Amino acid sequence: MVTDGIRRVLFISYTFPPIASVGSLRPTKFVKYLPEFGWHPTVLTVANPSAPLVDGALCDEIPPGVPVIRARTLEPGYGLKRAVARGSGMADRSGDGTADEGTRSRRGSRLLRLPAVLVKELANTLLVPDAQVLWNPAAYRAARRALAERPHDAVFVSAPPFSSLVLGARISRAYGLPLVVDYRDEWDISNRYWENKSRSRYVGARHRRLEDRVLRTARAVVATTRRSVATLATRARALGNEPLSRCIYNGWDAADFPAAPTLETFGERYRLTYTGSLWRLTSPEPLVRALCRLSKTAPELAEHIDLVVAGRILPRERALLMQLASTPVNVHELGHVSHGDAVRLMLQANALCVTLADVAGAERVVPSKIFEYMAARRRIFCVAPRGEVQEIADACPLAVTHAPNEIEAICGSLAEDVRRFLTRRRLEIGDWTPRRFERRTLTGELAELLDAVAVTPAVTRDVAAAVTE
Repeated sequence: MVTDGIRRVLFISYTFPPIASVGSLRPTKFVKYLPEFGWHPTVLTVANPSAPLVDGALCDEIPPGVPVIRARTLEPGYGLKRAVARGSGMADRSGDGTADEGTRSRRGSRLLRLPAVLVKELANTLLVPDAQVLWNPAAYRAARRALAERPHDAVFVSAPPFSSLVLGARISRAYGLPLVVDYRDEWDISNRYWENKSRSRYVGARHRRLEDRVLRTARAVVATTRRSVATLATRARALGNEPLSRCIYNGWDAADFPAAPTLETFGERYRLTYTGSLWRLTSPEPLVRALCRLSKTAPELAEHIDLVVAGRILPRERALLMQLASTPVNVHELGHVSHGDAVRLMLQANALCVTLADVAGAERVVPSKIFEYMAARRRIFCVAPRGEVQEIADACPLAVTHAPNEIEAICGSLAEDVRRFLTRRRLEIGDWTPRRFERRTLTGELAELLDAVAVTPAVTRDVAAAVTE
């Protein structure tokens, strides 16, 4: 099919720069490094994203010459979405981290909230699997134009939003191109814990049918944990499909970190830093309880701690953090920061924290932040139920792992590390390195998978290198 010797992949990702979310990083880094492995992406993304935050600096990651096609969505702007959430008394479900608005809405009249509640429920019922399905018509037309202009060898689609998987499956079937689906999060786990999702059985069944259609079409399934891959592959087989399956972890980009590891700084305060959103699945409750416990049992240690939180915080999680107001621990809520600033916060920290609530499915979740935490080479407190993230952390000499119910043990580990800080002792990690999780290496794994499913025979690595040059 390809006549110019260049292997192309139609790379679909609604979440893409300048959208400022951790979900943008994975597709951005794939696009950045795929040409080194002989694959040239044509990016299809949204022109007017309905998203709370943007960061234009992320666009600098895209290599010159990579076509980026932006199709407009029919979604309402994020401000209108937030207004509906406020009016329905669901601001704490909107994901914007605005607590006072939700509190004010709950004081309002139930009668005044009724129209917004109905709008919210109607949207959840009609816009399945998500509001971003309103992007699909224009995106499909843009994909048709791109495929008419140049032949492509495969379709790759990253989700969430999960409506993009439906779009990718439609394109794959229409053009006979192999489909590679990339689950940054699992569809069913996200629906279970995202605060603003419908809980109706009817809507749940529609979600299931749509995902079944995707899994029947996919030539390859990629996910960010081994357990997720196994779950999805099993489900695809039950549907009569045998896609290739591969776990490609989220990782860290060497270009985002200093060439030489930055040494820990021993200032006057012990900085315990968390980057990312705090919501139901990443509840800080065990950490808060441990810090409260430490404040009672060893206030002379707790008084040295600054807890720094950079990211959106939902109201119930902010209420948990407020419990620390009566302790010597200082809490600093920074709100959203750019990715570059988040990396700087990691390097300025004495310890970093990753949390997962003890809920069904959490054993299949690996928060992407843990890989950048490793690259920062700081103490890592991993508070999560037994599962894949604990297994990854256990292999890292920087990490201390605890289950969410082990409050005394978490308190003891915090106390031990604060004492280490006060005595100016650096961590010893020997010859350990996080290199296996480097983004360039992980993109190579994706390129191998694309080679395996491509319509045309794989070019040799020598030819691929020549094309890249």
